[in-house]
Amino acid sequence: MRNSNPTQVHLYHIENLKSLTRYRLDKVSQRAKLKSFVARLVNILFPELEKLVPSLHMKSFYVLLSEFPLAVYVADAHFARLANLICNASKGHYRRDKAIQIREAARHSVGSVILAKTLGIEYTIKLIGELTEEMDEIQTEIKKIVDKSRTILTTIPRLGYKTVAVILAEVDDFSNVKNPYKLLCSNGEARFKISSLCSL
Repeated sequence: MRNSNPTQVHLYHIENLKSLTRYRLDKVSQRAKLKSFVARLVNILFPELEKLVPSLHMKSFYVLLSEFPLAVYVADAHFARLANLICNASKGHYRRDKAIQIREAARHSVGSVILAKTLGIEYTIKLIGELTEEMDEIQTEIKKIVDKSRTILTTIPRLGYKTVAVILAEVDDFSNVKNPYKLLCSNGEARFKISSLCSL
């Protein structure tokens, strides 16, 4: 791109940004499906856990589920090991009291003991981790392109890089936007009583 004019360089970056944002969105969709699958498995193997944690999809509880995918495994685990696992995985946020709470729930759990599903939960959590790493790499590349664009959109409060990237990729400089209602609809921001406005 050394011999290209500024407009060609700009269009090149916008096309790259469009590809990256759409690719990232696809990864987000894939990860969401995997998270739903994990939640269904936990509901079978250790249903009480979900009521004890803010979210099953926190890293600390993924570590717990990878190590002890069955309620019976948690119930039989050495308490010091369980407590240390939870504390270390949560970086000290959850301590002995949370470990006691989880172990007691495990001891009285109505969860099923299905070994095949333990493999499913371990493998799915691993896939989620890999997808998350890939999404982080994509986001790093997206941020580089957004920074190079020097768009004023990044100066707008509460408008993050992800949103700015999508706007730049799909709209660019707004010169081609003839209908603001259609733009709002495409971004999921419009809330009209008459849905046909979105097709204007």
